[in-house]
Amino acid sequence: MKDKLVGIALILFVGSLLGFAAPVAAQESPAPPPNVTDVAVSGNTQVSVEEILKVVTIKVGDPYGPEQLKKDLQAIFDTGYFTDVRVDSRPYKGGLAVTFQVLENPVIREIEISGTEIVPVEKIRSLMKTVQGKILNTKVLYEDLIEINNYYEDLGYGGVGNQHIADVKWTPEGKLILKIKEGAFVKDVVIEGATVFSQTDLKSLVKTSPGKLFNQQVLEEDMGRIAEKYKSQDYLLDGLKSNVTPEGVVKIIVTEAKVEAMKVTGNTKTKTYVVLRTVRTREGDVLQNNEPGKVILDWKVKEQKTGQASFGLGYSGGGGSNRGGLMGSISVSERNIGGTGRSGYFSWQRGVRISSFAVGYMDPFIDKKETSMGFNLYNTHLFEQRQTLPDTDPVQYALYEDRRTGGNVTLGRPLNEETRLFVTARREKVDTFATPTTEFPIISPFLSSGTINSMTLAGIFDNRDDVWDPHTGAYHSASVEKAGGLFRGSFDFTKVQVETRKYFPLRKKHTIAFRLLLGRATGNVPITEMYVVGGSDTLRGYSLNRFIGDRMLVFNAEYRFPLLKSKVLSGAAFYDSGNAWAPGQKFSLGDLNSDYGVGVRISLPNLGLGIIRLDYSLGGKEGQRTTIGIGQTF
Repeated sequence: MKDKLVGIALILFVGSLLGFAAPVAAQESPAPPPNVTDVAVSGNTQVSVEEILKVVTIKVGDPYGPEQLKKDLQAIFDTGYFTDVRVDSRPYKGGLAVTFQVLENPVIREIEISGTEIVPVEKIRSLMKTVQGKILNTKVLYEDLIEINNYYEDLGYGGVGNQHIADVKWTPEGKLILKIKEGAFVKDVVIEGATVFSQTDLKSLVKTSPGKLFNQQVLEEDMGRIAEKYKSQDYLLDGLKSNVTPEGVVKIIVTEAKVEAMKVTGNTKTKTYVVLRTVRTREGDVLQNNEPGKVILDWKVKEQKTGQASFGLGYSGGGGSNRGGLMGSISVSERNIGGTGRSGYFSWQRGVRISSFAVGYMDPFIDKKETSMGFNLYNTHLFEQRQTLPDTDPVQYALYEDRRTGGNVTLGRPLNEETRLFVTARREKVDTFATPTTEFPIISPFLSSGTINSMTLAGIFDNRDDVWDPHTGAYHSASVEKAGGLFRGSFDFTKVQVETRKYFPLRKKHTIAFRLLLGRATGNVPITEMYVVGGSDTLRGYSLNRFIGDRMLVFNAEYRFPLLKSKVLSGAAFYDSGNAWAPGQKFSLGDLNSDYGVGVRISLPNLGLGIIRLDYSLGGKEGQRTTIGIGQTF
């Protein structure tokens, strides 16, 4: 485009209009060269001497040099005001006087603009620095032509002959004639490659039509509506592009993502049938993407790390009533045992305040109806646990020990692509008893021991785009747990819990996320079954399990965004609000505790760590606080 404009500016204005002659180099003087004793300008009437001389480098007292004069001649000509520039030198006061002789461009008496329908003539004039009543400057005019052409390009009127300066002329009367070519007319619109939707359906979305000027922005909006049509029905597109023929035929080419073969390569560990059993489509189908966790067919599969093992050894120093000593832990997990998709884990931990052992297993497909089955066995003993006592000011605490031994079995089955039901049977022996000290002499009234036998019914709806780092979609869950009664045991209670999460994409990788968590427990509820609020997963501005009770409400909001265009780092700004109400304590929204702050997320999926979360709370009744967690908060 610029080469064409340079041609127009130089040929039409400099050549055919005014017929300037090339600058003539100064005659070489015999050595030694005399000094320049005067520098002057002649022939100018519109452009001041000062403006001309400020681009001249030769000065009085300099040696007379033809090469320097040649550069000065070119510099004067490059200002754009002159048709011809010459130099004259003559003896003067023992040296040579240099006079630059210029022939100015004519004064513009009138500017005539034609060929505009979309853009008003006055708008074209406003883009130009070339105006009536002033001397013609070819350099400024060239910049004006660039500005006009770019303006039409920004409006989208490109694609078919993107040169919008059709002609430039100059009359002897001083009239500058500028002819505009706003664009090319569309002859026809053709949509190719679509099979899911009819031509009629897709053409009804297209505003580009025969007889109208072609506009690239309008065409891109047309393709966006077609893409949204496919997305609304969860169909995947492999590509969507367009081209325009020289005759003005606009082609929109749709490439649907079709399954040509049920083939998997690159899976060195996972069995092929494990991959294929998650696929709902068949050969020849257009792929759909409406199932959470569904394998999107990519014939070259790259497996992620599924196993993880860790070992820890540390020392905790004592102080006050706290005991010090060694701490150790071992953790082993595998999410794809033998390449079958089954998962299992083992963990052991021993320290001054904990002794625990846990093992678990889950098979996501035990039959053709995609029934899942899993179990967990555990034995945990917590020492010197600190419990916040309600209705104490200043806040007081009690120390207690917590022993739990038991296990659970869970069965799950899908209702549809997004909804799954679960039933869990649990048996657990609990023993909680006070360990008062000089620092914490109070005994909690909620401590008790016995056996918990319960059954839980739960349902989950999940259509998030990414279960680990969602940017769009929703997650809703509800559960009811009944202990005692027909199931016997030492405790008779009912727990109801509801959670809803919603994710709103703003732009690429920018997301606003909300969560509401509600819980209610009734009956003979032991402390181990109370709801706890506070810490990295609920209220980040408060200590872990700061609030405890038989009722719970938590609200979280986050704005998540990328940092420094990095795929590893992202940031978040958050707001938390919530509380837990102890038995007998009056429920009131005025009792909600809030905090806000900022955080950093580090994504390390290749190391099997997922997302590491670091949050810094700036507000809250307990002051500033830093928390670390694994995965997104919700």
